[in-house]
Amino acid sequence: MRELHERCFVRLGAQHFFWQIEDDQIETGEVVKQILVGGAQLGDTMQQICFLIGDFIELGVVDPSEAMEATAGQFALRTLNRMLQVWNTQALMIYTVNRTEFAMVTGQQTYTLGTGGDFNISRPVRVDMVSILVNTGGRPIEIPTEIVTDDDWRDVSMKTTPSNWPTKVWMTGNVPLNDLWFWPIPQDGTIKCVIYSWGKTDNFASLNDAVVFPNGYEEAIVTNLAMFLASAYGVQPNPTLAMRAAMSKDAIQSLNVEPLWATSDDGLLSNRGNSLAIRSNGYQVDR
Repeated sequence: MRELHERCFVRLGAQHFFWQIEDDQIETGEVVKQILVGGAQLGDTMQQICFLIGDFIELGVVDPSEAMEATAGQFALRTLNRMLQVWNTQALMIYTVNRTEFAMVTGQQTYTLGTGGDFNISRPVRVDMVSILVNTGGRPIEIPTEIVTDDDWRDVSMKTTPSNWPTKVWMTGNVPLNDLWFWPIPQDGTIKCVIYSWGKTDNFASLNDAVVFPNGYEEAIVTNLAMFLASAYGVQPNPTLAMRAAMSKDAIQSLNVEPLWATSDDGLLSNRGNSLAIRSNGYQVDR
C-alpha cells in the first residue's frame, strides 16, 4: 500500500469543490473520505500542488491509477522550490513588478530592505527602479532616483551631504537584508521612497498549499519540473515532453518581454519621425 497525502481542486460548472484524502493507506480511485464545498469563487488558474502527481505520470514512473508515495511527493516539492527559485532570477519569467511606498526619516541615510527591515517586505530578488515621492501641498510628485554602481558610490566624495530629498541610491546586495544608501541625506520627513521590485514566487511549505498563477504557468511548471526530476529517477525524458517544456517556457517569456526602442536623428529618417522599428524573427516589435 502507498501513502497519499494530497488535496486537489476540482471545478464543476460554476461551483468549486475541494476534496481531501486523509488516510495514510488509501489508493487512488477509492472513495473520497471528505468533501469540502468551497464558499469563495476561485479563478480559473487556481490549482493545488497535486499537479506534482502529473510530473511523475509525465515521466512514466507512476501509473495514473497509482498513488504517489509521500517521500516522492516531498522530494518533488523540494525540487519544485529549487526550480522556482531559479525562475525568480530570470527576468523573462517575472510576470509582475511590485510598486511599494515606504516612509523615510529625516537625517537617516541607510535603510534595510527585507523581512523585518526598515522597508519591511520580503527581500526582492531584484530592484528595478527607485524613486522619491515628494509632497507638494497635496499633489505628490514622483522623482526618479538613480541606482548607482559600486564604483559610482565610491566616487561620491562627500557622502554626508544633506538635501531635501536624495537623487542617488546604492544597494549593497546583502542577505537577508539588503542595505540601501541614499545620497544626499534626506532632510524632509514627509517624503517617501518608492521601490519597484520583481514579483517572485515564494517557496511552498507543503503539498497542500494553494497556488495561483497566470495562464500558461501550470503547463510550464509541470513539464519543466518533470525534466528536473528525470535524472533523479534515471529516466530519459521523451522528446514530446522536452518540446512541451521548452515551448511553454518560451510562450511565457515572449509574453513578459518588454519592447526595445531605438532612436535616430530626425534628418536620417526624413519625414518618418525619430523612432525606428525593431524587427525580430519577421515580427515588428515596436515603432
